[in-house]
Amino acid sequence: MSTVNNEIRLLLNLWGLGNGQGLVKRSELLRPYKGKEKKAVYEVSLNDLAERGAIALTMDKKVPKLSLTDAGLQQLATGLLSADFGFEGQLVGSRLANAALRWFRQYQGVAVNAEAIAPKISTDE
Repeated sequence: MSTVNNEIRLLLNLWGLGNGQGLVKRSELLRPYKGKEKKAVYEVSLNDLAERGAIALTMDKKVPKLSLTDAGLQQLATGLLSADFGFEGQLVGSRLANAALRWFRQYQGVAVNAEAIAPKISTDE
């Protein structure tokens, strides 16, 4: 899986868990990524996002919590609309898929122009 896809998945997961702008525990964000190697890859992507300012880190009673910044929301929007982004593998978690659906429903007509993205289907033959 590409680094860009990892970052978009993390941003989407953070957006979904935080309902747009809420704080999410770091451990809760990384919970779906099982296995040492897979979790390590996502940790690197998470740190890269934080360094670039896409994710803000806040300490709440010694518990690290994350939230999306405006730059993170913009990167998420750009990534989801990119033809290069896709859910790789055979399974996609329902939490991540539902977050994607909520994102598109919320931004339909605002940041997403459905007519420009979806092909027109003609019934004339």
